[in-house]
This record gives sequence, C-alpha cells and structure tokens, in this order.
Amino acid sequence: MPTATQSHTPSLFTGRNLNDNNAPFSRKNPDGIRKLNNSCFHILPPKVWIQVVFPHLFIQDVLRLRRTCRYLWKLTRSPRLWEGFLKELRLPLPVLRPTYSMEDEEENAVSSEIERLVARAASLNSNFRSSSPTVLSVNRLPPVPRSGISKFDRVKLLPGGRHMLAAFSDDSGHGLVLYDLDSPKHPRHLLACPYLETE
Repeated sequence: MPTATQSHTPSLFTGRNLNDNNAPFSRKNPDGIRKLNNSCFHILPPKVWIQVVFPHLFIQDVLRLRRTCRYLWKLTRSPRLWEGFLKELRLPLPVLRPTYSMEDEEENAVSSEIERLVARAASLNSNFRSSSPTVLSVNRLPPVPRSGISKFDRVKLLPGGRHMLAAFSDDSGHGLVLYDLDSPKHPRHLLACPYLETE
C-alpha cells in the first residue's frame, strides 16, 4: 500500500512509476532526461507526428529531431511531411539539379529531392536574415573572348538550373550571352549575341 509520500503516477514518457530510481526526472535521478528510452516517442502514433506535431515545428527543428533516434529518423523522411512543408513554404526555392527528372526517379528519390529543396530554402533564408550572413562560395561569369563584354546589367537563371542568360548594354546597343553553369571547371559561355540594335 503506498505511503503519503509515494505516488504511482505513470511517467508521461515511459509509463513507469516515477518513484522508480531509474525513472526519468525522479528525485533520485534528476538527470534522467539523458536516460530516456527511445520507446517514449512511440506513445504518439506516426500519423500524429507527421500531421500534427511536425507541421508546428521549424524545418531546422525537424531535422534536429531526426538525429535523436531511429524511430524519428524514419518519420522525418515521410514524403507526406515534406510535401506539406513545400506547399506551405513562402520562400524562394533553389532550382532542381540540372540532371534531375521527377518522372525518371523513384518515389523515395522524389521525396529526398523535395526535402533537399525545402531544407536549402530554409537554410538560405536563415542565412540571409542573420546579422552576419555567410557567403559559402562565389562563381564569377567569365567574359566572352574577343567581345569586350565584361559587365552585365541583368542575369536570369533558366529552368533546370544549368543555363544562365546574361544581358548587357553599352553605347553601341544591347546584347545577350548564354552560359553553361554545369561545366566541370567553371561557367563557360555557349552563345553570344552582341549588340542587338534598338530604336
């Protein structure tokens, strides 16, 4: 029979008696949080995690949860989860890989690509909003040989992410240059249409 100082209230996380010396957060085990069994996450069914819990978290936090246990690792790879993030996202998305085709890939590969897009968009937004943004890499467009073109007014990344269209202008008129960004060593120009006359 329990005494007045004892309790048989089950732990929210493991269902064990809180007076158990090995139970999390007991008086005799104040650091019990480090001894939590992964089974505590199984209390909520996968559907609740994916449709209720995860959508209320930041994308970075979902990725952090993935590293806690194998159960959450599997849940955070759900295609439905990342498709939901993609639909709700209001950030500019990076382009798909130049060689990537949604039609040719299997379902798991498509889900991984969607996750990559969403995670990169969130990371880029976080970097831009930080007090000291970090530039990870810089690629410079090389000048077109024998053209004298070295400065562009506008650039546009074409669908697929492999080609970029650059526009320039000077006293002689306007022109366009098409670059291949997927070149092994550095971006290279494929086509130059200098000095399109304008009225």
